[in-house]
Amino acid sequence: MAQEKTVQVALPVPSEELFLYSVPKRFSGGVGTGKRVFVPFGKTRKAIGYVVGFGDGKKVDFELKEVIDILDESPLFDEKRLEFFRWISDYYMAPLGMVLKFAHPLGLGKTVRKTVRATSEGKSRASAADGVGKKILQALSIEGETTAENLMELVGGASLETVNSLQRDGLVEFDYRVVSDEKVKREKVYSASCDADAVSEIRKTKPAKGAILEFVLRSGPASHSLMRE
Repeated sequence: MAQEKTVQVALPVPSEELFLYSVPKRFSGGVGTGKRVFVPFGKTRKAIGYVVGFGDGKKVDFELKEVIDILDESPLFDEKRLEFFRWISDYYMAPLGMVLKFAHPLGLGKTVRKTVRATSEGKSRASAADGVGKKILQALSIEGETTAENLMELVGGASLETVNSLQRDGLVEFDYRVVSDEKVKREKVYSASCDADAVSEIRKTKPAKGAILEFVLRSGPASHSLMRE
């Protein structure tokens, strides 16, 4: 029987430990050093980590958790850059996962969002519940699934501990999803669509407009912020 492929994952947590995960066969062709993976972490959490190596093929005396998904088509860093990140980790005595996180600001547009939804039991007991718990279950019956932060806005008096207590009672359950949080800055860029002779004619009747066109024609495409200076 072929040895199951395993990967070493650096998670952005305050621990120097690298975490070992098994790779489902459907992902075996896509996994690689430098790619981000979505993995289970702890009993209920999920997190985004960075593949920094592969297992040595030795059997372990515990059941490995599986990679849930691979987030990148191409690696974010190669072996040479990884060696540099390892040096930074050793020199500053910082966990490798934290170094990789800060080396890739904003997670390159990906983050994990925790959501809440009512269980079947929670839905059936929504009308029988009381207080804030009842309002939360009723809100979830309408929303279906939402974030805990959104629940705080929907239900007056709700708190994270209220939601956690409902989870402990089996009335709600948590899930974790990878979402996009890309923040792309856009800015207008101006360019001239006329020649110098046309600009000269425009300056005779509209000096301000002509001066702007002359500047753009001379300097090339100019951003909105540059034009304001």
